[in-house]
Amino acid sequence: MTATTSFIDYRTQKLVRLVMDGIEPYIDIEGSVRTLLRDVVGSSVIETLDQTQGCKLLVFAYPRRTDRNCLCGNKRLSLERQAQHLRLTAPASSVAKHWDALIKKWCRGGHQGGEEDTQLQRRRRRLLVLVNPKSGKQQAHSIYTAVVAPMLAQADIEHEMVVTMRMQHAKDMIYALDVEAWDGVVAIGGDGLLSDVINGLFSRDPENQRALLELPVAIVNGGTGNGFFSSLLHRQNEAFNPISATFLLLKAKSTLPADLSLVETADGQRHISFLSLSFGLIADVDLESEVIRWAGALRMDLFSLYAIFRSRTYRARLSFWSCEEGESSFADAIHLPPLHTPLPMKNEWISIEDDFLTILISHVSHIAEAVHSAPGKKMGDGTFQLMVLRRQSSLSRMRLISLFMALEHGDHVPLKEVEIYHARAYRLEPLTDQGRYSLDGETIPFGHVQGKILPLALQVLCDS
Repeated sequence: MTATTSFIDYRTQKLVRLVMDGIEPYIDIEGSVRTLLRDVVGSSVIETLDQTQGCKLLVFAYPRRTDRNCLCGNKRLSLERQAQHLRLTAPASSVAKHWDALIKKWCRGGHQGGEEDTQLQRRRRRLLVLVNPKSGKQQAHSIYTAVVAPMLAQADIEHEMVVTMRMQHAKDMIYALDVEAWDGVVAIGGDGLLSDVINGLFSRDPENQRALLELPVAIVNGGTGNGFFSSLLHRQNEAFNPISATFLLLKAKSTLPADLSLVETADGQRHISFLSLSFGLIADVDLESEVIRWAGALRMDLFSLYAIFRSRTYRARLSFWSCEEGESSFADAIHLPPLHTPLPMKNEWISIEDDFLTILISHVSHIAEAVHSAPGKKMGDGTFQLMVLRRQSSLSRMRLISLFMALEHGDHVPLKEVEIYHARAYRLEPLTDQGRYSLDGETIPFGHVQGKILPLALQVLCDS
């Protein structure tokens, strides 16, 4: 590929250069505008009838917004991305098409060279987009129309959009899907829609989970909690919004592996989890606040106050296969005994019986946009993080409020009342008749429950 190519813009008479050498290729307009190719998702040529007036070349870019510090005038780079497209006029159609081909090849990974070129250029060419119009504040369809569909078109990616019409519609659709016809599934909604997609893939081959690896998934936030979405964008240091989510899936030249877990419930069913299992106060807030889903993220704050002032505790036995943080013993298979038989209490297993305010078992850093529950947690490290809060005299209602406020930015971890453990498997046995579980935001039967990590079992479309 030529290191630098250039032309004089027919309309502005400014020199436009495409500089491909160095570690940061860019487009430069006579020193006034510089657009990095890593911020570009695609390009397009618009030919005019009068070729003497040049040929239009559009370059679609989403750079990070630059904020100005009002006190000192300094500029800093924001996490927010904004559309900043280049509208160029090449002197001839052949020049515009040449640039268009170079930019498209770069965006699809062809600049990396070698035998992978053909495969990389074919990836992500056809996506199935699922929209749940009932998620959160019911904005998913408008997010598709205003953000996702235009950006897919700019990246020259073919897609088909399907609106889900009922509960588990997405799960049934994915179960019957011809996975070879698609390069990925994009879910525009909340964690519930993503759960349907993942469990639909799991149900195709529950023993080997091959379908989970065959069809990558992506999520664009359109729900209330958006825990997986938030964990993914936090990992990539991106703002929590649909433009950033769509940008990451468009720029994906490979997939990002993430852990799942296999969860067995008291009714004998098996579920695939991608987010968390909660018990006690957090589960109560998550499930009881569904009645005001229209309030968006505010519903969590309102019901948190209600649950804290109600101050229930739950007697239970928590057992877990302990490991070090981020320890990935992927080579060792995890075998759990049937749910209602005793655990092999070897050295790896730890058991705690007590009165708990809440237990949170997660394999991502965020369980919601405003809940940074597991700071530093990596999506594919092969472990759960367990956050345990027992009943104790120091936990007054005001102390609990401050603790839950600290959850927003992950500042709860150093607090003396909070216990943090890391595990590869767990079992939770309630010793009370009352309580509830929230698995990825959905209720599951109350009673004994156990789960184990499925390391790197999910492929996520994301710029890694």
